[in-house]
Amino acid sequence: MKHGFIKVAAATPRVTVADCKANGEEILKAIHEMEKEHVKLMVFPEFCITGYTCHDLFLQRCLLDSAWDELLHIAEETRETDALIFVGLPLRHRGKLYNVAAALNHGRIVGFVPKTHIPNYNEFYEQRQFAGAEEEDVEFVDFLKCEKNEEDEFWDEIPFGTELIFECKEFPEFTVAAELCEDLWVPAPPSIRHAVNGAHIIVNLSASDEMVGKDSYRRTLISGQSARLICGYIYASAGEGESTQDLVFGGQNMIAENGSMLAESRRFENGIIYSEIDVQLSEDGVPVVCHDLNLARVAGVDVSLKNLTFDQLEQLDVGSHFSSRFEGEKIPSLEEVLEACKGRIRLNIELKSIGTKSPLPEVVTEMIKEMGMEDQCVITSVSLDYLKRVKEAEPELKTGYILAAAYGSYYKNEFVDFISIRSSLVTKKQIQAAHEYGKAIHVWTVNSRSEIEQMALIGVDNIITDYPARAKEVLYQPHVAKNLLAYIRMVMK
Repeated sequence: MKHGFIKVAAATPRVTVADCKANGEEILKAIHEMEKEHVKLMVFPEFCITGYTCHDLFLQRCLLDSAWDELLHIAEETRETDALIFVGLPLRHRGKLYNVAAALNHGRIVGFVPKTHIPNYNEFYEQRQFAGAEEEDVEFVDFLKCEKNEEDEFWDEIPFGTELIFECKEFPEFTVAAELCEDLWVPAPPSIRHAVNGAHIIVNLSASDEMVGKDSYRRTLISGQSARLICGYIYASAGEGESTQDLVFGGQNMIAENGSMLAESRRFENGIIYSEIDVQLSEDGVPVVCHDLNLARVAGVDVSLKNLTFDQLEQLDVGSHFSSRFEGEKIPSLEEVLEACKGRIRLNIELKSIGTKSPLPEVVTEMIKEMGMEDQCVITSVSLDYLKRVKEAEPELKTGYILAAAYGSYYKNEFVDFISIRSSLVTKKQIQAAHEYGKAIHVWTVNSRSEIEQMALIGVDNIITDYPARAKEVLYQPHVAKNLLAYIRMVMK
């Protein structure tokens, strides 16, 4: 929370249907990752503890008890987490079964919000298992079966109802209300009442399946509701691993504010977006961010970067050579870049190969560790020796081997987590081979619309591009889904 702003996030963990313990661990993993990014409002999908497609297993006491136990476990493990967390699960109450959003804060369950509108059409038949909530006053219910911790102000009675609004004492403008999936799709969503009653942020725990064109409709619906209510709207949807039948869940998470879409995840994968930077050492051993080894192109001086000290590099103008608009731009140190990006953007850091005796791998790795950004960075290089030294210094850092040619037994290398290869050289067979060894395939440099579509169709894991906005636009277009279906039909003939 800073200057009236608060960091929020929508997360889609990988789900194993009906395995509450495994799902709980995935949820906690995501919570701890968001915690490092200083997120204060965390939203997970509908039924994320059990999975949405449990169907009649929702009527089994074993599953319901397991979901409850896992909720208590998640609460216990997040006692030190300074955030408001929403997770979805089935909950028994007064002889009925409800689809609820549980709100957690500092180890306490601070409220249950039941779903009001239960779909029962087309592929949905939730009314077979679940009751819809009534718009009524909030009641306080003794749900907790665990003993009080005398050191805590642990409530025995937890508020249950559709009218709950959660408020932060330190930041009164931070007021949050919840609705679940279908609640948004009806003519009079509960979020209208929430906004009227003072909620500035609406969260939606959803499990909306995919159809061609539905992503565009969903995006319009969410941005429109945020504009109508003059609020922030955070939408978290079920994704990978969810379906037990022919339904497809894309994990289309969105964050909108006052009609503007602030952030949207890529569908059909639990992926992470990175920004690529190139790092090398100055003469006095300072890691700096610059692509070119020689400064003739960027600064108009024919000298190698490694032969200048950082003080000398700071005197160079690396902007005017390209355009007067960039006059005065300097080569930044890696430390400056990391400080600017911490908690904001993930980085693909390429280590330039500047000799086997260079301490570059150790220096960069140590700086990342000191900044606490191990989960925010990946390291790539054309030098396998550099990647080996990075892994020896910090085994948890992800490493990628940059290839200009598609040959060799690089898939088997234990110091490499993914392969970065020119897009013109990649084949579906290579991708399959890499996946068999647990390696991902990243391709560069993919700029045209047709090539972006092609890479998505053959199943690469990540696209490196000079035009991220264009890639996002292409990958989210409905016609991409149509092309994918056409490709699948062609392969199956």
